[in-house]
Amino acid sequence: MDLPTAPSYPWQLGTTSFVLPAGLEENVSALAGQVDAVQLLFFESRQNSLLDHRVDVDLLGRLAAEHDLSYTVHLPLDLQLGSGDKGTRQQGVDEVCRLLEELGPLNPMAFDLHLDLEEDLEIQAWQDNVRYSLTELAARCGEWHGKIGIENIGYDFALVEDEVGSAGFGICVDFGHRLRYNQHTDFWALPHWRHIHLHGASVGRDHRHFQPKDADFLYSLGQKLVERDYRGAITLELYDLAGVYDSLALLHEAWQPFQQGELL
Repeated sequence: MDLPTAPSYPWQLGTTSFVLPAGLEENVSALAGQVDAVQLLFFESRQNSLLDHRVDVDLLGRLAAEHDLSYTVHLPLDLQLGSGDKGTRQQGVDEVCRLLEELGPLNPMAFDLHLDLEEDLEIQAWQDNVRYSLTELAARCGEWHGKIGIENIGYDFALVEDEVGSAGFGICVDFGHRLRYNQHTDFWALPHWRHIHLHGASVGRDHRHFQPKDADFLYSLGQKLVERDYRGAITLELYDLAGVYDSLALLHEAWQPFQQGELL
């Protein structure tokens, strides 16, 4: 793998652990030395996965040490922390805690968590369930509490903003989702950003390669990140090598003024 050379930015820039059609460890091995950070993807909980869910934490730790590599973690998409069923909610909290413990030796920068809407519940009931789950999770996850960010997905983030804030969690800002779902939340006004996801998008479609037409947006985003003094991780959330290569090249061009050592 030979990706465009990454300049030094004030933030850490990386991509996902599914760029090549191979396992998580194989992807991280290929990306090590090419990017600042890798997002470790867990699409399914262990109990729902048909594939081996074990991770070679020792290997990932060695790669991080040898290549000055950082990690973020995308928690499983099938967690239902707002479910009307208490057992299902508990299962979700348990799975988050299991992954936090298993991956703790890697000292991830951020853990991204979805709070899916439950269509068969009234909004208030779902919000109450989410609040209970997040409160329990905050009590159980100890030192990792400050690294969990709730991601904006396919609904108005205002529906969970109070629940997230009251439980003391941060946010994972996905700018592709913001465009795809035409979201109007002013994320710049919200504190405690844990992680940023970037990918090309249009209304109704996301996780697309960046195109030259996106250059102005990317430049403006870089300006705002410098103004905010953002120092966290930014994940180019794509799942194929060609798309990552082309998008990184465009991103580096748009963000040239924001390299460390340049006049910001």
